[in-house]
Amino acid sequence: LTLQGKLNLYDFYLAIMQKTDNQGRLKTMISRCAHQWRHLKGVKHVGGAHQMHALSATAPGSFAVECPACPHPGRNLPD
Repeated sequence: LTLQGKLNLYDFYLAIMQKTDNQGRLKTMISRCAHQWRHLKGVKHVGGAHQMHALSATAPGSFAVECPACPHPGRNLPD
């Protein structure tokens, strides 16, 4: 539904809630699934998907790309 209808997560959640019992229990499950999907997409983006054992050992901030314009001693600063 989200891929074909191009809906955001909230609209997808509301559509499911209208079709089911409408008690609001799915929000945490859908949010957790979205977080896991975003994490896997990030791992794939930085090339970590080739090392399956490294997925659980991903450190916070390891997906960040270093700014090439920022000064880095020993790399882009004159001595």
